[in-house]
Amino acid sequence: MYIFRLAWRYATSRWFNLIAVLVMALTLMASLTVLGVIDGMMIDMERRIRDLGEQVTVYFERPVPQAALAEMPRVAGVKGYTPQIINYALIAKNNFAAEPAIAYGIDLAAELQFSALATHLENFALDAADPRWLPPDVRGDLPGLFIGKMLAEKIDAYPGDVVTLSFAPAGVNELRRQDFYVTSVFSTGSMIKDENGVYLPLDAAREMFLSPVEAREGAVTTLSFFLDEPDAVDYEMKMKIARAAVDATHVSARAATWKERWRSIYEGMAYENMLMEVVLFFMNLMAGCSVFAVMATLVSRKVRDVGLLRCLGASRIHTVGVFIVVGLLIGAAGAFLGIAAGYAVGLNINELWKIFTGMELYPPRMFGHTIAPVIHAHKVAVYGAAAILISVVSALYPAFSAGLREPLAALRDE
Repeated sequence: MYIFRLAWRYATSRWFNLIAVLVMALTLMASLTVLGVIDGMMIDMERRIRDLGEQVTVYFERPVPQAALAEMPRVAGVKGYTPQIINYALIAKNNFAAEPAIAYGIDLAAELQFSALATHLENFALDAADPRWLPPDVRGDLPGLFIGKMLAEKIDAYPGDVVTLSFAPAGVNELRRQDFYVTSVFSTGSMIKDENGVYLPLDAAREMFLSPVEAREGAVTTLSFFLDEPDAVDYEMKMKIARAAVDATHVSARAATWKERWRSIYEGMAYENMLMEVVLFFMNLMAGCSVFAVMATLVSRKVRDVGLLRCLGASRIHTVGVFIVVGLLIGAAGAFLGIAAGYAVGLNINELWKIFTGMELYPPRMFGHTIAPVIHAHKVAVYGAAAILISVVSALYPAFSAGLREPLAALRDE
């Protein structure tokens, strides 16, 4: 029992012990704050990409008539699907330099039943009960179009402008043009869609990209399936959906999950996360060095105490235990303060960043909205335990150097 009392006295009687506690706490706070920002961005990106309407996408070898889709068998775990036509085009405003674009021909009413499209639009409120491509006060012959925010900035096109899509129809070896009224810009969080994508009415896409016969049949080239549990999508679910689509249409098709389609983004984020974890690991080691320095200084100042303890009958193990408990107390105090500060700073980093820098942590142009940091409990437990373990390990050498001293030698050195 005296081991803990003596360790407590040593840990609380020196100001430099407080420095070690603060270093450990600040390191842990910084680690949790950085992890909270990164994990918040990762979760937000997953949510926005997952809700784009491409949870499982089926691409047909050739356009299939709309009537064939009526025979689509029910697949367990699928909420529904939306028809699409996806093709490439060039987009320009006032015949200025054109930019490449990916045109997504969609059924607006079907999309509003399942996808998060309505939440991505920045200038237009969609009504699921009465979906419209054009505002009520706009009258004209031009179809409406939604354009990605970054693409809109490239060509300087905004709601109310008229843009031109240049495209190559099926079986025609020349470019044709179609004008559209820009109804709204959208921001999905997907660089590909925001920088290159445009949404246009499915009927307009049929007339542009399909043959006249295929357009009259209401053909589509792609089906976008929505799942009850998008995060649990796997190879088996993908193949079930692909087989159902092939059985209904008798047209060869391939399928891809949302995780597969955006694999490059996930791999990049995972690699960045791994590098950050390495940096944080070395930050914690540096904090451990401060504990080591404090313990070495403490032992050098307690040489006489060590000699007296040994003369009074304390064993080497007990002497070592005193200084290990000191390291444990420093680590535990640093972990407690660091976790508390990590939650306080990490969960409010958006507001604090703006107060101290006057800038947005998440620039609206890049993110479109504020991202909430996320601090996972299991990471808090891992980093808190690591802080305590590093403190204890850092105390081992000074503790054993004190325990190995001979009593008379310790008193003589003092």
